[in-house]
Amino acid sequence: MPFIVGAIASAAGWRWALLALVAPIFLVGVWIEVERTVRGDKHDVSPVNRSGWCALLQEPRFSGPVLAMVRFQMVFAPLAVRLPFMLTGQASSVFSVGLVLSLANMAVAVGLAITGWLVPRVSSRALTKTGMVIMGLGCVLALVGQVHGPPWTVVGVIVVLSAFGFVMVPAMADALNVEEADRTSAAALSGFLQAVCSGTAVAMTGMVISDHGVVVVALTLVAIATVWISQRTG
Repeated sequence: MPFIVGAIASAAGWRWALLALVAPIFLVGVWIEVERTVRGDKHDVSPVNRSGWCALLQEPRFSGPVLAMVRFQMVFAPLAVRLPFMLTGQASSVFSVGLVLSLANMAVAVGLAITGWLVPRVSSRALTKTGMVIMGLGCVLALVGQVHGPPWTVVGVIVVLSAFGFVMVPAMADALNVEEADRTSAAALSGFLQAVCSGTAVAMTGMVISDHGVVVVALTLVAIATVWISQRTG
């Protein structure tokens, strides 16, 4: 895959290369589910053992949190990928770009650490609401950046990225709160959907929109709205 992706990136650009990375994940995921279903029918396995991913997606206590994770990843991934290009577009030095990216990763790590400490003490719904507030603050900073310059937009992106733990950790915990026999499949399916949807979102947003500030504001508003809907329907 590295050689294939490199060739595609050279010929058609990095966006198509990202789609090429997503395609095998999608095909393998579909093949595993089809193979499991066929094998179950052939050996007449009980419905519990051959329920597979389709049954998991029909289970509200799994599908609700997974949809929240997927929706957030479709915002988080494009912003994380776009951040280096935003910094490079401001004629920043290689050192300063690396420093800002390190700070962004540190913000995500700090958010995860805080969330891990709060999980035993605070409900999943409260943690998710905190993540929505953090994303709202990042959106406000991005709007300020539309008036006062790109540095504010960069800070807004970092703030939005720092909400990762507050959304993903409680959602993952809730998604794995299924029958013990289904937890491995639940973890695999949630990871599969996140990879496919976030990779596709990165490629598509890069093709459709070029203004960084508009991207940050639009994606953040989408994230807040979709997570809020998940909270209302969950």
